[in-house]
Amino acid sequence: MKTISFTAARSQFKNMVDAAANGDVVRITRNGKTVAELRPPAEDELEYWKGVKPLNIGKGGLSQLLLDERRQSR
Repeated sequence: MKTISFTAARSQFKNMVDAAANGDVVRITRNGKTVAELRPPAEDELEYWKGVKPLNIGKGGLSQLLLDERRQSR
């Protein structure tokens, strides 16, 4: 398991993802406390996500979609 500070993680995200892809767990800390872990997915999670279809939210993006739905519900 690797440990990295939040500040360092911001500039080394690619390396962290590469480490997780190679089976390592990367622990992210802030002020010395663990706030997150980046790890490879479990095999059953991989199977689940293979069946998920992408969300099509249109040209305006997610914010516009939410605003439109809010207007329609009034």
